[in-house]
Amino acid sequence: QDKISVTAFHPGLVNTTFGVKGVSLLHKTAWLFLSKLGRTPAKAAVDAVYLSLSNDVVGMTGKFFHDKKITKSSAGSYNKSDAEQLWKVSLELTKIQPDAYGKIS
Repeated sequence: QDKISVTAFHPGLVNTTFGVKGVSLLHKTAWLFLSKLGRTPAKAAVDAVYLSLSNDVVGMTGKFFHDKKITKSSAGSYNKSDAEQLWKVSLELTKIQPDAYGKIS
């Protein structure tokens, strides 16, 4: 059985047009203005690459990163009921058997 570590990261404000489709003109204008203050997509991707390739995080699971450092995520992310629902839906969508990778911890 494979060992899977699960981590997440916050890329920060990123200078892209991601998230401006189907929103109000005010939202789109504000985003396009504010995103110019953000980091480049390459800089925003540093954590994704780090978490994917670094031996520093092998075996680490359930942690949240920003700028390659462990940090607290939002208060809502600690809601056990929401986590269980997300896990259930994820298993259904991926058609993975619940016992294949265990329960959320």
